[in-house]
Amino acid sequence: MRHRLKRILDDRIINSLRGNRIMQSLLPLPQEFHIERLRGGGFNRVIGITVIHSTEESERVVLRVPRFFYSHIDREVAILRYVGMRTSIPVAEVKAFDLTRNNPLNQPYVIQSRIPGYDLQHSGPGLFSGLTHAQQCTVAKELGRILQTLQGATNPAPRRIEASDNDPQSFVVRPFEVNTNPFESSNPDLDDMSLASSPPAYETTLDFFLSQFERLKTAALKHHDELQWAYMDRFADVASQMKDLGILRDNQHYLCHLDLASAPRNIMVDIQTDSTLRISGILDWDDAVFAPKFVGCVPPFWLWTCASEEASDEKNANETPPGFEQQELKQIFEKAVGQEFCNYMYNPQYRLARKLFQWALHGLNSSWAMEEADDFLEEWSTMQIPGMPRIRPPLNDLEDDEASSEEELAQESEDF
Repeated sequence: MRHRLKRILDDRIINSLRGNRIMQSLLPLPQEFHIERLRGGGFNRVIGITVIHSTEESERVVLRVPRFFYSHIDREVAILRYVGMRTSIPVAEVKAFDLTRNNPLNQPYVIQSRIPGYDLQHSGPGLFSGLTHAQQCTVAKELGRILQTLQGATNPAPRRIEASDNDPQSFVVRPFEVNTNPFESSNPDLDDMSLASSPPAYETTLDFFLSQFERLKTAALKHHDELQWAYMDRFADVASQMKDLGILRDNQHYLCHLDLASAPRNIMVDIQTDSTLRISGILDWDDAVFAPKFVGCVPPFWLWTCASEEASDEKNANETPPGFEQQELKQIFEKAVGQEFCNYMYNPQYRLARKLFQWALHGLNSSWAMEEADDFLEEWSTMQIPGMPRIRPPLNDLEDDEASSEEELAQESEDF
């Protein structure tokens, strides 16, 4: 039923576009156009449009229509314009957008240039495992350069790129929002700091972590979620210990994609010959943020394992691949990003710090996330130096308290 409804909605958009009045209102006077349904994402429907301006001139664009009413089109536009203006990374150019429903589609939309080529994950000519070794080597080198370029854009504090309130055509850098109910994804009820006109001031990376976890603790109390509060309290303690161990020593913050190194679907390649290609563009910038450097140093080990699926576990990223070609891909990428990046990428302490950053942004919004948090706290306890207090999962402490209570009751019964 859900897939059938999705198809109906997609067909409605496409049929609306076929009316010449609709197209002329969205794009400046096309003489002819062709429409193509493209693979969409979890948050947007995507329609390909080839606009024919004359017999010799055509332009390929993409129409993105959000699936949900709470989507942030203004944020998408702001990030694309920021990256396009401040870096040399190839991204789509925003051609037109409307944040309202006062248009022929009756929905918000963005029209942007269509990046040529294929993504590296889905079946087709661009599937990474189907490329020649020479082409894969080019991907490894160019991806490394792109990740280094990202770290050339900095900000004094962790922030999110958003559209300006006064001019949606321009962008600003703002503090993160905190949803006071992380289990509710629609119409978020933001905390007071998210709505405040004066942003919080962070002098250090530790200040950011402690501030975020304090905000999330306040949100948990608002919804009487004592377990969420306890996890945020543990995470704040971990952040303090990370600072003591020198993990949070860099107080500068860098532009991070957050869904690039682990997701080859967001990398577009233009295949030129059997031995050459180029990365033609990077997709899905919706969640890009300024964050500590280690956050952007996720190992893209699908490069040297030839796996096209998203990688979900970084623990084995630094293992030597079995084949010579895979070893070469790993070495090419490591050379492109440099030694500092590799240290952030492979050191297990920074792997846990990346996870901690994700929870500082979003909290825990599912039971499996809490199970993951328990594993995180258990693993962190193995990295502590002697003398550091062990930080245990909240439920472990609760079980110990219950066991102690039962023992006390048993002892009282015996004494009686």
